[in-house]
Amino acid sequence: MIENIRYEDGSSIKHLFDMINLSIAEEGADEGENAELENAAMSREKEGEFRRFRNWTPESDKELLQLVEKHGEKWTKVASLMSGTPCSTIAVYSRYKTLQRAIKGKVVKIRKKHKPTSKWSAEDSEKLKNLVTESLEKEEIFSWKKISEKMGDRTSSQCRYRYINYLSPFLNTSGKFTAKEDYLILSHVMGHDKISWVKISQALSYTRSEVHVRSRSQSTINIYLLLKSYGINLKLQKNITSLDQIDTSDPDYILFEKTRELCLCHKYFVRPSEEALKKLFISH
Repeated sequence: MIENIRYEDGSSIKHLFDMINLSIAEEGADEGENAELENAAMSREKEGEFRRFRNWTPESDKELLQLVEKHGEKWTKVASLMSGTPCSTIAVYSRYKTLQRAIKGKVVKIRKKHKPTSKWSAEDSEKLKNLVTESLEKEEIFSWKKISEKMGDRTSSQCRYRYINYLSPFLNTSGKFTAKEDYLILSHVMGHDKISWVKISQALSYTRSEVHVRSRSQSTINIYLLLKSYGINLKLQKNITSLDQIDTSDPDYILFEKTRELCLCHKYFVRPSEEALKKLFISH
């Protein structure tokens, strides 16, 4: 387990535990010892002179373990005695606990460097589309991790997000949302305590991405709230898993559809005039 922990240069920390006797003192040093040093360190930390994090090296890890072995778990003192870049008590405490978990054989999560989040170029997008198509045709098990490795500078989450929401051949990116699509989105949003944009996208046969569905949902909610402000509570159909299941003859669906025509005459929600709403309610 220890071998799995590595520094930024790829070297393992295992050799540290072969060199150092980790008989950590159970009792700290006398409370009054080096009081001035501790007070000075605390003062500097409050003033922001210490860094909360630092780049740990084999040498600094060795020094940290030796200081804790000598002075006990007095983190202010240990932080003040660390050589090199000043760091906070939180930094030395966190690093020491990480090393201790490694010694006890527990799994230690090492913070990884984030891959760049720069905008996707046309070349990058095309490369991703080709890699996904190739993987679906040739590989038995599809893996975003493998796609990420072939992309080189993108994480698996970034690749999945980009493809599912913007590059999938199933997406309808040019056509406007229909009344049935808006109704399905609203029924899922208002009918579940925990909203799943993935399930809504799936109910729409993946023609609308999670991002587009989430963005569109606010307009449908505004229609629902507008009707509610006039004392009309729409009784939405429940458990809709496809557009074909929507009963378009339902009176509440018809009212939603007509109100939608007034509100969504543009690409976004626009509150209709009082006169137009009164005519709608009278006719309904």
